[in-house]
Amino acid sequence: MSVKIITPYVDEAEIEKHKQQFWELDVYYEKDESGLGSDLMFQKMWNKFPNDDIFILHADMYPHHEG
Repeated sequence: MSVKIITPYVDEAEIEKHKQQFWELDVYYEKDESGLGSDLMFQKMWNKFPNDDIFILHADMYPHHEG
């Protein structure tokens, strides 16, 4: 068993910064092509990995760099 990080998104511009901020993590991105909405997209995505633990990372969340 492993951990999968999933992030559904609506358009590329929404996650452009996201992909830059989480460059070291193996995040599984999937575009919501049919307009399901975030709740159903999360369910659709975590169903792809039935034997893994799922970490949900929202497209509007970014790491905070303390400085």
